[in-house]
Amino acid sequence: MQLLRSPAADAVEFLRLVEELATHHRRVRAAAARLCDLLGVPYTRDLDVAAGLHDLGKLPLLHVVSSPRSLLPSEWDLLRLHPLASAILLQAAGLEGAARIAAAHHEHWDGAGYPNGLAREEIPLPARVLAGADTLAALMEPRPYRRAHQNPTEELRRAAGRQLDPEVARAALYIVRQAERP
Repeated sequence: MQLLRSPAADAVEFLRLVEELATHHRRVRAAAARLCDLLGVPYTRDLDVAAGLHDLGKLPLLHVVSSPRSLLPSEWDLLRLHPLASAILLQAAGLEGAARIAAAHHEHWDGAGYPNGLAREEIPLPARVLAGADTLAALMEPRPYRRAHQNPTEELRRAAGRQLDPEVARAALYIVRQAERP
């Protein structure tokens, strides 16, 4: 690890990380639209905006979340605030509906998520769709420290009824199976 870097090198690295985040957001938007289609629910402007900007609150932490090392407890605490930070930024832009969706995209079906510990139908349906799309994109895309997940089907099965709404997980499984077909 290089201890001292130039400001220019830091800026270039930050821009690379921002582009990775933008690519992730594009994948999540596409996955959310597909999930809505499979679930027979409308793909609204609020969901589209939230899917495209849900991780804005991670911007100050990009260097941390992109590191191959495990996060420190204090870094996890900061990371758990990113849905609220994203929501604040979206609200400031007058996008209240998208803000509500982004704020809840890490809530889990079983109530073990964050930031508010919402469960089941307490989580707005668009946020449940966004959670499924975010999970699907994360499983299918490579990370700086690993390739795309080796078994996304198994991960989605495990997430169904725990992290994800079971119906959303089923639709995500369908997408994975379609992608795995030759």
